[in-house]
Amino acid sequence: GRNRVLVEFSDGIAVLHVIDPVVQQVSLGGSDTERMGVEWVPTFVEDFESSAGGFTTSNGSAWRWGVPAPGVGTAHSGQRVWATNLSRYDVDAADDSVLSRRISIPTSGSPYLLFHHLLDSYGPARLEVTTNEGSSWSTLSTWSNPVDRGYSFAAFNLSGYGGTSVRIRFRFLGDGDEVRPGWFIDDFAITAIPAAIRFLSPQADADSDGLSNAIEMAGGSDPLVADSDLDT
Repeated sequence: GRNRVLVEFSDGIAVLHVIDPVVQQVSLGGSDTERMGVEWVPTFVEDFESSAGGFTTSNGSAWRWGVPAPGVGTAHSGQRVWATNLSRYDVDAADDSVLSRRISIPTSGSPYLLFHHLLDSYGPARLEVTTNEGSSWSTLSTWSNPVDRGYSFAAFNLSGYGGTSVRIRFRFLGDGDEVRPGWFIDDFAITAIPAAIRFLSPQADADSDGLSNAIEMAGGSDPLVADSDLDT
């Protein structure tokens, strides 16, 4: 069936809290019934303010999610970012990465990867994508010079990955010979993502890892990705 809801905006922002007793996936759509010029633009967006956005790191990685210490760096918006170091300048040689969660890229709608980043290091810093859970990676871009003017906006067309599920990787390669803050990532988005809500049973175990969906959600991990120790 189809349900409708009338949304009244306050300061241009609308927040919907939805509870469904049925385990299912529901597609979302929108229309401007009052002809006020409101456009429904489905987009996957993470500003990293309320959570780490489902991003993960490997053991020993320097990447951290949180609020940078004074003098180290700042967020592009809000207070929280993903950064190679939140508490001090990066001084170590490194090959450190932070990975996005799996994202399904649509076959239509011109999907773009968008984000803001601040690179205060000679790096190099690489943006990579995988369609096979990390068995192989393709480089979308490489940066190797400090951006002293602050955050830069980056945009990449992902139409070539339409119909696949991808992970995005931010890979920082420090040489250890410089004393600079490193790499900061904020306001990550992928456009043209069909909006949907997947309702899960709290007692069920969607990824068969021995932890219920409710326990994984409470611990901040993805209930659709096997993870026995809540470290994602």
